Amino acid sequence: PTTTHPLHLAGGKHLPTMHPPSRPRIKHLLRCLQLSLTSCIVLYTSSFHTSHHHRHRRRHHRPEPLVANRCLSWQADLRQRPLAQPLYDYRNRQPRTTQQQPAPANKHRRRSDTNRRSDVSFQSRKLLNSFERVCQEDRGDDLVNRLNAKVQQLLDGTSLRPQLVDGSNSTTTHNLSQHIISRDASSLIRLLGRNGCHDAMLEFCRRYCRDIIDASIEVSAYPGQPSVSRSNADEAVLFAYTAAIAACSKPPLASTLVVNRSYNSKYRTRSFLLSLLDEMENGYGETIRPNSYTLSAVLLGIDGGTNARQILDSFENKYGEDVSDEANNTTTSEKILTVQVYNVAISACGRRSSKESNKGGFKVIEGWQQALSILQTMRRQGPIPNEQTYTAVFHAMADSGKIKVAISLLDELRKSSLVDISSKLFLPLLKACAKASSANMAQTMLKYMKEDSLEITTEHMNLFLLALANCKMNVRALGVLKEMIHSQKEDPLAGPNLVTLNTVLLACANADDYEACYALFEQMKEGAYLMIDESQTKLIEIRPDVVSYNTVISCSDPETALELVNEMRLTRRNRIGIVLPNAVTYTNAITRCRNAVDDDTDTDPEVRQYIFEIALALFDLARDNTLDGKETDLNVYVYSSLIWCAEAVGNYAVAVQLLRDMKCPPNNICYDGVISALSQSGLHRETLYFYYEMKGLNLPATRKTYQKLAYAINNSRDSELFFSPRKKAALMDGVLSGMSDRDRSVNIGGSLFQSLIRHHGDQSEPG
Repeated sequence: PTTTHPLHLAGGKHLPTMHPPSRPRIKHLLRCLQLSLTSCIVLYTSSFHTSHHHRHRRRHHRPEPLVANRCLSWQADLRQRPLAQPLYDYRNRQPRTTQQQPAPANKHRRRSDTNRRSDVSFQSRKLLNSFERVCQEDRGDDLVNRLNAKVQQLLDGTSLRPQLVDGSNSTTTHNLSQHIISRDASSLIRLLGRNGCHDAMLEFCRRYCRDIIDASIEVSAYPGQPSVSRSNADEAVLFAYTAAIAACSKPPLASTLVVNRSYNSKYRTRSFLLSLLDEMENGYGETIRPNSYTLSAVLLGIDGGTNARQILDSFENKYGEDVSDEANNTTTSEKILTVQVYNVAISACGRRSSKESNKGGFKVIEGWQQALSILQTMRRQGPIPNEQTYTAVFHAMADSGKIKVAISLLDELRKSSLVDISSKLFLPLLKACAKASSANMAQTMLKYMKEDSLEITTEHMNLFLLALANCKMNVRALGVLKEMIHSQKEDPLAGPNLVTLNTVLLACANADDYEACYALFEQMKEGAYLMIDESQTKLIEIRPDVVSYNTVISCSDPETALELVNEMRLTRRNRIGIVLPNAVTYTNAITRCRNAVDDDTDTDPEVRQYIFEIALALFDLARDNTLDGKETDLNVYVYSSLIWCAEAVGNYAVAVQLLRDMKCPPNNICYDGVISALSQSGLHRETLYFYYEMKGLNLPATRKTYQKLAYAINNSRDSELFFSPRKKAALMDGVLSGMSDRDRSVNIGGSLFQSLIRHHGDQSEPG
């Protein structure tokens, strides 16, 4: 039924709402319909016996046998079955019989092929479910070890139950294809790769493919039929290797790296992926030709436009021609290089490779140029590019910051009829405008969408607001928010959501407008804004989340930041709307303490110490936080923010102690904070000690590192060093001898070179 309910919208608007019937309601309606239909049939069949006239009429005008038998069978079925069960088989369009099938004369007769296939399918699904249960039960450090152990048991045959061959004898076959169907084998390969078990995944993949190829050659235990045909075996090998290549191509998640610290990055390399492809083609007797999904999986693991272009060219030379069958002397027009393969190659151009740099004075071609070259090749030779092709090209241009080139290509598409332009095509362009902090260009994109009569969704408006936030245009962002609220009265789907309000909060925070930011935040806590729910049937209140709190904290004073953190900790008492602080929360709050000290250097020392105590209190809350049985992950950003806060108040002892007590590997920002704190106190020996320690950990030095290093040597407490330019130059020469070519550039080590030149020029020594 369709009803209308008021949704508290301004102007008295109503939104039509569909209320689907619940499952108990559906069962009740079907039961009523069943009873009514049964009653009609019973009344119809019994009406022939009510009078002699009816009996006489039934004798001469007997209904069709099919109708009579159907009515009688329904009556018999009604007496034997409960009413909750269906009385009619709608799939086969015949009454459901209740007669039991006669038992076979020989109960030990050989099972049919269908029963054997269903038995293998059941066992295959059971094995796959056992692996899925392990992933659900254990998500800790032992997950990889348990999965590897189960795969080893599967390969050894200890986890396989005996398979009946004759009626009396039972033997265990170690051929995996007799226990796992190809579909479940591919699912198991994806599961192992998703959880970081790449070695076990590849070992299982190779074993299963070898077994299924052997099964296609050997004669089955049932005479006259092979276990599996060669074509089906080749198809199973193709699916298995496609799943394995795709699993190796995907970059590991952060959670996977934490669980599996022994992850080897060799899997997601060009040489390894191409070796897997060659192994699939030539490693199992006959040549197994890949499909478009296999080639796309290889390109998923390629980063950089140069590598993607080279691999795509090799694919064109090898698989670009039509597929030929030499046995039958036929040629099919099936194309392996579909538009999907080209789209994945263009997407790979948008991912920058670590090896793409300036070598030998020649500039490497950037990814967006390679993506544009592939697009031109598709226009000339095919396949015809679609909307996803141009979207991938726009993404590559957006990542490189080539907004003008992307807009020129968009103008070409708008003037021609090469592809149907939709609103999704403007998402990467708006993202590029937001990344480049170009609010005017983003507004031009929205203008183009209105001219082309395209739907402007909330996602487009959120990207426009992000461009305004990066430009620190908070007043304009608040005006756009009002327009979205006004348009919500006519179209609830075009209204703001939580991302919209958080982006407006970010615009106010970037503009350092704390009052406007906190006012909007209070309105969110009061439920003043509404958004459409996931079912798109009603409007719900927008409540602040952890991103909202973190944004407000990033522009508040230290005391307010501490109050907001305590407010977040107290939300665990609520039944709904629980917002617990995370590492970003404490990092933003401690950073505000440091900024409060740096903004006013003439602050009273007692006030500076009070602010530093607030930062220490925030760090204690983060370290001792065990809300809901979960401890806050103290990452390197929390430690670095407090180290730099200690540097701002001149407390080098706390900075050094924090560096020694870190529960995670430090980065160069942490060492820069300690070096800066020691240099301000004139401790040049300690400063040099931590500098060489940082270099020993292979952490790259920054511009600030050499600035503080030169400052510590020039302003040392040591009187002999302070009045001796020759000793200062000697210390700096020692630092210079260990600097890399990167550090010797003007942008990084320029301050050290400047001090060194000055000390070498001043050769005067104290008398």
